[in-house]
Amino acid sequence: MPKEKHSRLDKVLDTVEKLGNKVPHPAIIFLILIVIVGVLSHIFYLMGQHVTFDAINAETGALELTTTHVKSLLSGEGIRFMLTSIVSNLMSFQALGVTLVAMAGVGFAEEVGLIGAMIRKLVKVVPKSSLTAVLVLLGVMSSIASDAGYLVLIPLGAAVFYKVGRHPLAGLSAAFAGVSGGFGVNLVITPVDGMLTEILNDAVHIINPSYSVDLMANFYFSIASTILVVISGTGIYPVDYDTKWCPTSPS
Repeated sequence: MPKEKHSRLDKVLDTVEKLGNKVPHPAIIFLILIVIVGVLSHIFYLMGQHVTFDAINAETGALELTTTHVKSLLSGEGIRFMLTSIVSNLMSFQALGVTLVAMAGVGFAEEVGLIGAMIRKLVKVVPKSSLTAVLVLLGVMSSIASDAGYLVLIPLGAAVFYKVGRHPLAGLSAAFAGVSGGFGVNLVITPVDGMLTEILNDAVHIINPSYSVDLMANFYFSIASTILVVISGTGIYPVDYDTKWCPTSPS
């Protein structure tokens, strides 16, 4: 049999895939980064490195010139600091509480099958003519459940298109366009909104402790972006997409 020819893009994608498969688990990556930070802190401590920068005085609110010397995390004092400041670091990071509560609720709904059942039910009752638009919209909305769209909606989109006589690749592509293209926007408030709002408020309070950004500050922009993503995602799939661009028939 003749060898299948691979284009330059195919070779690049194959290389990216091979490198991606060799990347360790995220937990291992964090452990490696922790070790690197600890070693670098000790090296810079021995070298006597320091940095001078402008900082805001928390008591007076005035801008002051501050000099900070590098401290080793591998010394006795550094290890004691890491062990005794874990709780205070977590407690002072306000976004963590919102994220944990939101992800616990969403994770529970996903594990018991509620998210998947809702997506499957919505897809079943949608008219064939508007199937692409609804599939893209569901892809955008699935960001409320984090990665549920990638795990549930994308393969479901291929199955639904096959069931109505359209090419599965078209359904898979439409669902992927919605999930990935609209991951940061939604028609409702998502856990990501709560997390980003708390992070922003932590930064704002350094300059002005009396000012806070509301959770709904980005809401109308998110709604407009959702509509734009749905229109764009639907518009790139014309009626003859299945027969014109997909290489084989659904059968």
